[in-house]
Amino acid sequence: MSDNGGTAGVKVFNAGMRAEQGAPWLGGTRATSFWRWPGHSAPRAVDALTAHIYCFTTLAGISGVKLNDTFRVQVEGRSLVPLI
Repeated sequence: MSDNGGTAGVKVFNAGMRAEQGAPWLGGTRATSFWRWPGHSAPRAVDALTAHIYCFTTLAGISGVKLNDTFRVQVEGRSLVPLI
């Protein structure tokens, strides 16, 4: 998570990044994430907005774990496998 940007109406230096706190972009949050999956993905930049809540479902998908409906309602987030 990030503390980039100010809240609505507060004039702060935001280094040209997008939006303010409380927006999906959280003041232009730019946190790097590196995923390595030899034989399945090639290095590239992805511009999609993602969040930490996607890590669990992504790792489950990569490892082949099938989440049943009872478990899935307790887990937030989408799988990032299509982006990887």
